[in-house]
Amino acid sequence: MKQDHTIRAVKIVGASVATLLSALSMMGCGGPVASPSSPGPAVGKATVAFAAGVQIFQTGWQPFQGTAFNACANEGVRVTGEIFLRETTHTDANGGVHVTQAGYIRATGVGALSGTTYVFKDTTFFSENDFPSGAFDLSFTLDDELIQLGSGPASGILHINGHLTTGTDGVPRSDVQNISFTC
Repeated sequence: MKQDHTIRAVKIVGASVATLLSALSMMGCGGPVASPSSPGPAVGKATVAFAAGVQIFQTGWQPFQGTAFNACANEGVRVTGEIFLRETTHTDANGGVHVTQAGYIRATGVGALSGTTYVFKDTTFFSENDFPSGAFDLSFTLDDELIQLGSGPASGILHINGHLTTGTDGVPRSDVQNISFTC
């Protein structure tokens, strides 16, 4: 049976977006959605590149362990796999700083109660633009999938996106978050 749970316009002003995304990525259904089309450097190889005011940092695929929660089956799932992180920072000619971050997790795990085998996928994107005037905007998307293999409890999908824009006084002008969860 498919169940949809959607919350719109959830206010997170004042909360750390990074903290929120970290917490949410391991709750609900747990995990990741897609891998980058290019796997990047070999496992364990971090790279940093500089060019024309742009800095790029990426980890390559690194070992990952965590616990996801499948709310559809009310069970924890210990997952192991790999995580890939990439950050690009650019300072423009006016002194504005622009940051994009992407993270991907690909893992498998076993349900603590059911013994069901799961595939866990996570894709997280974050961008922030800080302007010399003091205004800023940020956007984020988190897609998690905890997919059962074979028979067992239901799979779960968590999707979160949002955008925040402030004026030069730091007061939010636009603040929208959308959260959906599907069993």
